[in-house]
Amino acid sequence: MDGRCESRPSNGWRPVFLTSRTVHPAYRHQLNGEHNIAGATSPNSRKPLLRVMSIDKRDPRTDLDSYSFPRVELLFSWTCEIAQDIFVYEHSSPDAVHLLKYKRGPAYEDFPYQEYPIAFPARRFLLRPLSDEEQSIVLARNRGALETSDPRNDRVDLTRPQHQIGGVPQLSQQLRDLVCPKCSSPMPFFASVCDETMTERPFVENEFVQLIYHLCRGCRVVSVYVDSD
Repeated sequence: MDGRCESRPSNGWRPVFLTSRTVHPAYRHQLNGEHNIAGATSPNSRKPLLRVMSIDKRDPRTDLDSYSFPRVELLFSWTCEIAQDIFVYEHSSPDAVHLLKYKRGPAYEDFPYQEYPIAFPARRFLLRPLSDEEQSIVLARNRGALETSDPRNDRVDLTRPQHQIGGVPQLSQQLRDLVCPKCSSPMPFFASVCDETMTERPFVENEFVQLIYHLCRGCRVVSVYVDSD
């Protein structure tokens, strides 16, 4: 990977969203959905934090053996100042979080857009691996090594941010080198969440904006920040 930040899992996995005809897998990965997670409330807006993704530890592809709770809940707030800095929280129990770092400030009345939902409808998914060729295209784009005329640019899903677990995501900036506030160990990259909600409304109405999540598995600490061009 470019830069010093480790990625776990080291290979990349992309969601494949389930339909009514899909045989539902054993693992329950989920995009969006309502929640009752204690402590998952924005101190700025007093509204529930947005659950953007929920990852099932049981799936061996997620490299979560050392994580002691059943799920990793990826949370955020686009509707207050939390979105303007690194946001850090700890999973203090399977159904509770404790906020460790957030930017204080006002809630937004009309950003990202008016009548922003408390939650988007849940969509379950399974994971498929990024091929070596797909990962090489993402790496080349991150380095600025693909010319506009390069036929590999025809893969729209590899030329703009996508939901991804592990590997190297499509980036506008470099991954940050973060350390866990509890154990001071490096926090590997874990997941990226792009603007796609699988509904008629996006997260922020900008397909080149995404959330970058780092995870300290031992301390169950999540750090997240915005990546954009």
